[in-house]
Amino acid sequence: MKIIKIDPNIRLSSVPLFRLIAIALPLLALISIVVIVLKSNLTIELSFEGFNFGFFTVFRVPLAILAACITVLGVIAAIHRSAQTTLQIEKSTEQNTFSNFYKHRQEYVEHFKEVRNDFPEHIKGNITEKIIRGYYSSTYPFNNSTSFTVKPNIGWIESFDKGLIELSYILNRMATIDSASLILAIYRELLRQETSIRQGLFDINKLADAAISLENSKITFIQYWDGSKFELKICRKLISSCYLRIRDYAEFLTKLKYLADEFEGTMLYGTDAYSCLSTLEHHNKFDKDDYPIVKLFDSNTINVEFSENQNDELTEIFNEIHASYDRKIRELDAIKEANNEG
Repeated sequence: MKIIKIDPNIRLSSVPLFRLIAIALPLLALISIVVIVLKSNLTIELSFEGFNFGFFTVFRVPLAILAACITVLGVIAAIHRSAQTTLQIEKSTEQNTFSNFYKHRQEYVEHFKEVRNDFPEHIKGNITEKIIRGYYSSTYPFNNSTSFTVKPNIGWIESFDKGLIELSYILNRMATIDSASLILAIYRELLRQETSIRQGLFDINKLADAAISLENSKITFIQYWDGSKFELKICRKLISSCYLRIRDYAEFLTKLKYLADEFEGTMLYGTDAYSCLSTLEHHNKFDKDDYPIVKLFDSNTINVEFSENQNDELTEIFNEIHASYDRKIRELDAIKEANNEG
C-alpha cells in the first residue's frame, strides 16, 4: 500500500506513514484524555499521591499511546534514514559504474589507436574508432553505463583464431601440391574463408570491400569439367602473400587478446594457444623457383582446366585438412582446459 511505503527521496516529515502516526496517535491520546476528564468524577490534588494516581492510574492509557507514538515515529525515522543511506550508496555505485565504463572504454580505444600504426596497411586501413568500440563491446559484452566488469570474454577472438588455424592448414597443403589447377582450386576456398574472416574482423558489409588486393597480379580462370568457369586473381608469389596475410591476422588477434588481459590486470597463461603461426611450417618453401604458380604466372596461360578426377582428389585433400584441423582443435582445447583447471 502507498501509505505504508517509506520513500527515501522525500523528507521524513512528508512520509505518509510518519505523518499519519504523528497525527493519529496524539489525537487518540487527546480524545482519551477528554473522555476520562468528562466521564470521571476527578478532583485536583497537588501532592505526590495525586500525581502518581493521575499519571500512572487515571491517564495511563493516553500516556501509553503517546509513548507508543514516540517509539513508532523513531522506528519510522530509522527506517527512512537507512533507506536514504542505501539510496545514496546505490547512486554512488551507479555513478562509479557509469564513470568506470566510459573511462575504461576510452582508455581501450586510445590504447588501440596508439598501436594501430604498427599493423600492416591492409589491416590498419580497415580499423576505425567505430570498429575499435566494436572490439571493446565484443571483449566486454556485459559492460554498459549501468554494468561494469574487467573480466574479458575472448571467446570471439578464439573463434577467429580457429578460423586462421584452418586457413593455415589449407595453406600448408597448397605448399605441397605440384598441380597449378589443384592449387588454384584450393586457393579459391582459402580466399572464400579469408574474406569471411575479414568481413567479421573489420565489420565489412559488402563482399567487394573485403576483397584481397594483390600487387602485380593477373587474371586467370579455372575451367571446370562441367563447363563452369571461375575467375581468380593471382600473383607470382601467391602462397607467400597468403602466408603473410594470415600471419598478420594472427598477430592482430594476439594483440587483441593481450590488450584484453592487460585491461583485466593479469596476463592469462596460454592466451595465444590458438595462434596459428606455429602451424605455418611450410613457409620456407613458398619462394621455390620451380613452383607451379610461378610458372603459371610467368606463362601466357589464362585458362586452367580442372578435371572431374581432380575434383575427387580435391575432396580427399579437404577431408585430410579437416581431419588435421579437428585433431589440432581438440588438442588445443585440452591444453586450454588443463590451464584453466590449474
